[in-house]
Amino acid sequence: KGLKQGAGVGGHAVGGPAGSNQPPDPQSRVLTCRAVLASDGTVQATNIPISFAHGEGLSGWVMREQQPVCIADVHADERWLHEEGRADEVRSVIAAPLMTQDGPSGVLMLSSPKVNSFSQEQVQLLATIANEVAIVIHNATLYTVINEIAMERGELWAQQREENSKNQAILQSLGEGVMVLDERQRVVLYNAAAEQILAIPADSLVGQPLTQLLKHSGSDTSSQRAEVMFEGLRQGLEALKEQARNHNRLMELPSPDQTIALNFAPWVDHRGNLYGSVVVLRDITREIEADRAKRDFISSVSHELRTPLTSIKGYVDLLLLGAAGQLSEGQLSFLSVVKNNANRLMDLINDILEIGRIDANKIQLAFEQVHIEHIFQDVLQTLQAEIDRKQLAVTTSVADDVPPITADPRRLTQVVLNLLSNAVKYTYPGGRIGLRASMNPAGLVQVDVEDNGVGISPEQQQHLFRRFYRADNPLRDEAGGTGLGLSIAKSLVELHGGEMWVESETGKGSTFSFIVPVVQPEQERDEDTAGDTE
Repeated sequence: KGLKQGAGVGGHAVGGPAGSNQPPDPQSRVLTCRAVLASDGTVQATNIPISFAHGEGLSGWVMREQQPVCIADVHADERWLHEEGRADEVRSVIAAPLMTQDGPSGVLMLSSPKVNSFSQEQVQLLATIANEVAIVIHNATLYTVINEIAMERGELWAQQREENSKNQAILQSLGEGVMVLDERQRVVLYNAAAEQILAIPADSLVGQPLTQLLKHSGSDTSSQRAEVMFEGLRQGLEALKEQARNHNRLMELPSPDQTIALNFAPWVDHRGNLYGSVVVLRDITREIEADRAKRDFISSVSHELRTPLTSIKGYVDLLLLGAAGQLSEGQLSFLSVVKNNANRLMDLINDILEIGRIDANKIQLAFEQVHIEHIFQDVLQTLQAEIDRKQLAVTTSVADDVPPITADPRRLTQVVLNLLSNAVKYTYPGGRIGLRASMNPAGLVQVDVEDNGVGISPEQQQHLFRRFYRADNPLRDEAGGTGLGLSIAKSLVELHGGEMWVESETGKGSTFSFIVPVVQPEQERDEDTAGDTE
């Protein structure tokens, strides 16, 4: 509309019989005729690209020079490019650039079929009108841009509101509690599950700093609970700030007793900008109680089974010794089966009780100076009969630089016995087993039990230290076992501050290794304290 008015006003003011308004296309920057003033005084909106085969033409010159021009006879001016079928009747022309702050935005042009039809006063008047038209065009363009931006922003806000509504609905329906805090540790989101887990309404926390937890108490008991709750969350957020990555921790709340698993994660956008923290809360009180009840039940049943089983084993041994008279070959064979299965059952019970003690943190290690070679000797003596029966070649090696270590001799012997016993079980008759001790590059004592037995596949190795897992192999049924020995051995090594792992290849054998420190950390501190006292 502004372009049509510009062409009309310019034509009527100057008195030109024909005119055009030619702003450039904003995308291609090619001049486009947007409005045309006809000889009858009417103005028509058009959309005609202006281009010439041999140059820029008069419009291009005016845009480049940024000044008005008057051509008395276009046939005598090389700036007017004539093309067949276009403006054949034009003889004289005046044109002015549409100037804005960013430069020329188009050309306002009037033409006449008469030679020397325009004066310099008309040129100046057209230039003045062109400036006003340029302002109108600029404002119209600015309005269009602002209107488009406003519409886009409106659509984005609508999409964001819809997305926020969906997220809120999802968060409120979650079974796990979610608490979101900003950088100043103000609670900005707190879902219904979190209300139920912490027994604190959202109205009391949302929009408030985390310290508001301390104010939510009505008695000494609830005050203590609030303090434990606040301290657990505060420590978790501090750890998150230091580590800058997700981490988990447990929070034990009193009155009533409640165990809550907390997961802390940073709240960041797609560009990595940090906005705060997210805390996910899960009440695992029932799970812990169920696990404790299960362990108590297993421990109780195991103890009850061990008492009569001890009597069975004792009487079987007495029968085998001839306490009830001479036994036939068949009777001796039957009693041997009873004894072997009673021993297997006793081993299973002992392993279950051991697992229960490990889970309950009831294993107390009695540290003292231990020589690895003595451990090897005791274990070999225990398994010598089975080693001889299978005609296995067992070698031992203790490096000269391996010192006595601080360990629980009974538990360390139990670990080596388990590893060597498995090597004996899963190695074919006539096979080889190596028992080695050395110092690794980190200054820890490393023990390796190597065999050339059945080996373990990579898939089986992933589950090898799981409880009750027994790898499938040709000697599995003959070897027997409970599937608990490796799990117990690994736990005992970890109680010593060490690690256990396996390297194996199916059909070529296995090497089980573990490392333990020479001196336990507690003993190091005790020795340092004693040295300072002296």
